[in-house]
Amino acid sequence: MGHGMMGGYGAYALGLSADQRGKIAGIWNSSTTKAWPIMGQLREQYFHFTRLMAETNPDRAAVNKIYARISELQRQLLDLRLDARQQMMEVLTPEQRKQLEQGF
Repeated sequence: MGHGMMGGYGAYALGLSADQRGKIAGIWNSSTTKAWPIMGQLREQYFHFTRLMAETNPDRAAVNKIYARISELQRQLLDLRLDARQQMMEVLTPEQRKQLEQGF
């Protein structure tokens, strides 16, 4: 999931309190824990997709099936990111959200 919108420098630039930093870290940890298994499944599907596409005549139905699964997994990761972002935004004060929107 990366360091996200408030990892590293952002936490200090926004002047987050210790409580806010703790809540955001918890959100990030929870989101990352949920994302790892999905990312593993995604890597596995990419592996199968690559092997299938290396064939002389890839089975179109099989390609479409794997591609649909890849898309589904990518959507799940996006949903996790959006959920985590929303939860993090709720931790911020209105002033901090405005500062974030303005790029610090």
